[in-house]
Amino acid sequence: MNAGRSVLQEIVDEFRAGGGSDTFKKYVKRYPHDTQLQEVYQRFLKSLESGAGRDAVEKSLTNLLKSRRTESCGGRDLALKDRRKFKKD
Repeated sequence: MNAGRSVLQEIVDEFRAGGGSDTFKKYVKRYPHDTQLQEVYQRFLKSLESGAGRDAVEKSLTNLLKSRRTESCGGRDLALKDRRKFKKD
């Protein structure tokens, strides 16, 4: 299961505030099958080891957040055209 948009937003907000490593670690453990989040976390750990800037990691997090944007639709775009009609047994 992939981390949701609200989870990623929380990580980005904490990251921009100057912290975020505890929040990041918490959600990486919670979503071990989210490969994109795992890759960004590995980049984050490498930046901590090398002392490099956090800008690249923040940009990766922001791009991941944008890619997880959901769309809402209604009207003719619904999967079920008429939810009141069900298949009769």
